[in-house]
Amino acid sequence: MWMKIVRALATPVPMALFFVTAVSGLMMFFHLGDRYVKGLHEWLSLVFVLGVVLHVALHWKAFWKHFRTRSFWGVAVTTALAGALFVVPALAKSREPGRPGPASGLQLMAEQAELADLAPLLRASPGALVERIRCTDRVCRRSPEGSTLGA
Repeated sequence: MWMKIVRALATPVPMALFFVTAVSGLMMFFHLGDRYVKGLHEWLSLVFVLGVVLHVALHWKAFWKHFRTRSFWGVAVTTALAGALFVVPALAKSREPGRPGPASGLQLMAEQAELADLAPLLRASPGALVERIRCTDRVCRRSPEGSTLGA
C-alpha cells in the first residue's frame, strides 16, 4: 500500500515543485516580489530536492544507464564549472560590510599571523621568509611593531 502511494507520487511531486521553484526563481531573478517569494522558493526547493531523491531512488536503473554515458559527464562537468564561476568569487566577498568572506578572511588571518606560525604552512623557515620579503622589489617594509611584513 505505502509503496503504491510512493510510486504514484515519485514523478508528479518533483514535476509540480519544479514549476513552482522555476517560476519563483524567475520572479526573484527579475526582482518581482522578491520578499514575497523568497521563503516559498527556498522551502519548496528543499521539498523538491527530496522529491528528486525519491524519484531517482525509484528509477535507479534508468539513471544508472545515464551515469555511464559521455553526454551525462559532459553536462555534469560543464554545469559544475559554470557553478564554480559564480560560487568561487562569491566566497571571497563579504555579505556584510566590514566582515570578510571565507577566502578573504583566511587571507586576513595570514596577513596578521607571525612569520614563525606561517613558515611551516609555506614549508620554509621564518628566516627564509624574511629574506623573500626583503628581496621583493628590493624594498624592506616594516610594521609598527617592527616585524618584517610582505608587500
